Amino acid sequence: MKKLEEAMLHVSIVVIALLANRKITYEFSVPKYAFITLFALLIVILLLIEWSKRNKFELSVHLSFANLLWFIFAACALLSTLYVFQNNRYYFRYSIDIALYTLLTAFMALYFSNRTRSRDVITRLLLTFLASGMVVAIDSLLNFYTGTSIFFGNVGAPFDRVTIRSSVGNVIFVTNYLGMLLPVSLYFIISNNYGWKNAKKKEYVMVKIFSLVYFLLALIVIAIGQTRSEYIALAIMIFLFVFFYLIYRRNKEREETPFGEQLKRFNRIIFVLLVILSIAVLVVYNTDNPLTRYGTVSLLGRFAPQVFASNAEERLLAWLSAVEQWKKSKWIGTGIGTYQILAIEELAKVMEKHPRFLYVWNNFKRTHNDYFQVLGEMGVLGFVTLLVLAVLLGVYALNRFKRLKSLEDFLLFLAMSLGFVGFMVQSFFSFPGHLLPNSLLAIFYASVATGVHFNPIENGFLSWRINLRGFKLAVALVLALFTVLSTTYLKWNYFVSEVYFKSGNNSYSFLANLEGEKNRLEQLEKTLLTRLEELENLSGPFVNLRPENFKIENLDPVEVEKRRINQIVSMRTSITNDLEKVRNGLKEIQRLQQQHSKLAKENLLKSVKLNHTYGKSHFYLASLALRGERISGLTNALKDGKTSVLTQNYDDYQSVIAPQFKTSDLLFLMDLRRSNPNSIDESTIAYLQAMIDSCALFKTSLLSFNERNTYKALAARYATLAGAIKQLKRQLRYLQEDEAGRAFLSKLDELYEKYRDEFIYWAKGTVYRLPDSWNRYPEWKNPDTLRAIQGEDIYRVLAVQLASFESLTNDKAIEFLQYLARKEIWACEAVASKGVWGVPDGAALIYLVAVQFLRAHDPVRANELLQTMREDYKPSFERIASELQRLDLKKTIDEYLQNVSRAIERILSNENVPSVKIKSVQSIVEGLSDQIESQFKSADWKMAINNELTAIQGGDVNKAHSLVSSLTNAMINEVQRLLSSVIKDQNKLNQAVQEIKFVVNNVPMALKLWERYSRFVAFYNVLEEVSQ
Repeated sequence: MKKLEEAMLHVSIVVIALLANRKITYEFSVPKYAFITLFALLIVILLLIEWSKRNKFELSVHLSFANLLWFIFAACALLSTLYVFQNNRYYFRYSIDIALYTLLTAFMALYFSNRTRSRDVITRLLLTFLASGMVVAIDSLLNFYTGTSIFFGNVGAPFDRVTIRSSVGNVIFVTNYLGMLLPVSLYFIISNNYGWKNAKKKEYVMVKIFSLVYFLLALIVIAIGQTRSEYIALAIMIFLFVFFYLIYRRNKEREETPFGEQLKRFNRIIFVLLVILSIAVLVVYNTDNPLTRYGTVSLLGRFAPQVFASNAEERLLAWLSAVEQWKKSKWIGTGIGTYQILAIEELAKVMEKHPRFLYVWNNFKRTHNDYFQVLGEMGVLGFVTLLVLAVLLGVYALNRFKRLKSLEDFLLFLAMSLGFVGFMVQSFFSFPGHLLPNSLLAIFYASVATGVHFNPIENGFLSWRINLRGFKLAVALVLALFTVLSTTYLKWNYFVSEVYFKSGNNSYSFLANLEGEKNRLEQLEKTLLTRLEELENLSGPFVNLRPENFKIENLDPVEVEKRRINQIVSMRTSITNDLEKVRNGLKEIQRLQQQHSKLAKENLLKSVKLNHTYGKSHFYLASLALRGERISGLTNALKDGKTSVLTQNYDDYQSVIAPQFKTSDLLFLMDLRRSNPNSIDESTIAYLQAMIDSCALFKTSLLSFNERNTYKALAARYATLAGAIKQLKRQLRYLQEDEAGRAFLSKLDELYEKYRDEFIYWAKGTVYRLPDSWNRYPEWKNPDTLRAIQGEDIYRVLAVQLASFESLTNDKAIEFLQYLARKEIWACEAVASKGVWGVPDGAALIYLVAVQFLRAHDPVRANELLQTMREDYKPSFERIASELQRLDLKKTIDEYLQNVSRAIERILSNENVPSVKIKSVQSIVEGLSDQIESQFKSADWKMAINNELTAIQGGDVNKAHSLVSSLTNAMINEVQRLLSSVIKDQNKLNQAVQEIKFVVNNVPMALKLWERYSRFVAFYNVLEEVSQ
């Protein structure tokens, strides 16, 4: 290997390991993939230049079983894309991208096997990997202990394992990369000869000290990373190293040590240091001390039964979903790279069969087991190829352990083999093969270990010398060049696409922040206008400024009036100035909204136009498509007679909709408008079309990006569309007078039924795919009653959406509500069996109202449904009634009041309030316990449920009786009154009240559950009474 080529490899290793910039991409590996293809292209150019200087058109290649099987594996990856091409052609581009990259890694492995021929080159490259690992280790320690990073500045809170990202991107893969390098660092410590020519003793000594420091730092990072799978991998690597070293070292030839006994003696000293310090690290990081934040870090704690069990079931759910995926296409799989878009579907199938997994649902994009992922994506062919490769690598390693004659070569081979074992073990629990630099290091280990240096033809294990000439050589060169060039293009294309997405998403997120600030300023503007009006009328807080009320003793009446007027003028000026600032702020927000709306749209559109499989961009474009400025643009276009708006061929948003989702549902409305100009205006049509466009963009996103909120969003949009069409039909009732009008109304009926059915389809799909997960995503079912009723309960949300446009006595409505209720009951009972709270009250009230409405039309069927409801809800009622009895209401209220009391003590102490007064306030707060308990226990929950049912019947679906909500409001008022008695400064009082609000609003989970349980028990009692 020439110096320039080797230098290129060193640069590549450093760049791939340390390149990271979270400002331009979300995934750390995306730019790494782009640059690894670029370096591959540069190395190919160097090789072609070198090869062109030869006179013969021939090439001799060393091919091992590992190279051959990896090429077969890459062929299986390419073959798997046929399923994608047939079933989701839109996604084919992404799948072929990964397949071609897999083929590129096969060529990379062949390159490493053939070009790294000598120990000196191998060890120098390994030392570069080790140096990159040292930087990662140091940065990881900074991440954990300071919350900062060499690369990114602030990365989070100290002593949080999640902050350990460094340049790799995730604590699991950071520890895996460092763990894979531990055997190599051990090799550098105990080896006597690295194969370096003309090396100085000082260089060997420095490398050994460097390796010792790396080993200890990496061990600390692995300890604080608390990655169970890496602990297992590390234990296996240590055991195998000791086992094979003790068995095979005696029969190996010892090479002459470059620096004699001095180096051997230094080796022994540094090895003893390694053992002692490693034991010290393991002891320190498994005890309570400042370095572990007194128990925050615990090696054994990560294997606690309850923690281990839930994580094991989470992994098992992902693995079983891959098996479900495999069943779709058993031989070639569903296509490499498809798990991320099929996962939600396959997870739902597993949970349907095994409800015990509901509580561990996660939004998996990878299987967390590369072997199962290969099975699902590449079928039996890919899985068997990988399995044969793994088995043969094991057999080959045993063969080399025995046949390698040099102790130095044996140690080097053992170190790389065990580093690869660490990679394979982690691949069983996670996906290090998907990330760089882990996969690059694994490729280097495997290809060099099976390459020409350790596996020569003369004494080889399933290795061959292949001589390529003429046509065969031409085909091989064309294939290699095509692979490198196409992969380079695709990876850079994806990289740039993500850069545009990141920029667009930043603007999108900024828009959401601006909306919140705009609402705040608008509210403040109203408040200031009210105050200004009150000042002008001398009412409210300014009533004391009226002439008859403004008195100053011992002062001339003229002077008193002068002061009164000056005070009014001063206040008016202050309010006017504040109002001007608010209005300027609103103008600035409007300007920023226009700017970032444009930036978000432009960048997200560039992202999908560069790479149409970047579905995240479609997802956010679906929301941007409903912004006011776009609807105004569509309105103007319709006024100009541009009907392409209604065929989804008008603007950039519509241009990126997948062809199969384009519709012209509303085109007939333009005919209606031409024949009846006053029937419907362009703005209404534009709004409806924007909603349809949004739906189409969401559906397009699902072709390459499967996100749980997409289904919920589609259901909400179709509910809106169905409601809007129904309202439109109501407005156009007068068209029934003639045949043409009735034809238009008939089309509206068809459209209504279409959107209603679409709503039911996507609503059912929402809870089918994600029936639970509120322990991870509380907005799916919030334990707080008020928040649940206001939109944080997916079952209630969907039931309310149906009620907003459909008659509840309709057969489809009843069937849907029954499906919703049963799915909710099933989910709640499943998670409750695992210790997660679950109260199936989301759809319950609306379902009961629907049956009560039905009673007036079909009493027999209604009574049958009521009996069915009782049977469906009975298991939940019995469980919840039992759990309610076990809840200690008094204890929970006392704990809540004590938390509030402690917060008051802290706040008042900081204000230097005398301790006597503090204790007085605390005693009043803590003394509220009996009163609160009495209010909770005396509540008439049956009356509350009946009142809510009556409200729903009258169209008010948001009416709710919540004692928890009343409690927090009352507590805030009471605490504010108490604090005002001891804090006289108004600013300090306001600050204290704001601080205490967080504690007061933090109601214990047990108290929220007591209310939810009480309400559900009351609901079931009402249900029993109604069904009598």
